[in-house]
Amino acid sequence: MLKKAWKTITDPEKTGEISIYGNHKWIELEYQIPEWNEDKEDPDLEQCFKYKGNTYFLSEFMNIHNKFYCSNPPEWMKEFDGYKGDSFFSGLLIKLNETGEAVKVYTYIS
Repeated sequence: MLKKAWKTITDPEKTGEISIYGNHKWIELEYQIPEWNEDKEDPDLEQCFKYKGNTYFLSEFMNIHNKFYCSNPPEWMKEFDGYKGDSFFSGLLIKLNETGEAVKVYTYIS
């Protein structure tokens, strides 16, 4: 079960709140071959991290600051670097460190 929310945001565009949970700890990135590339003749290594028993690849996250693919992110998301929805109401948010070798992971629930 999730502990106390790190931050709760009242979304001005909708009626409701968004709770963000996280512990602000850096998780080092590793390099692995994703299972969807294992069948390739020459598979590429990709950056990934382990979080709560699962392995997540950075290629699974949408870049929040990409003006083409994410042209109008919600204001509350702009302090993060990427997001991955796991349902309509929840998902993961990541912040990359300056060198791009570690991430902080947060869970959001609306």
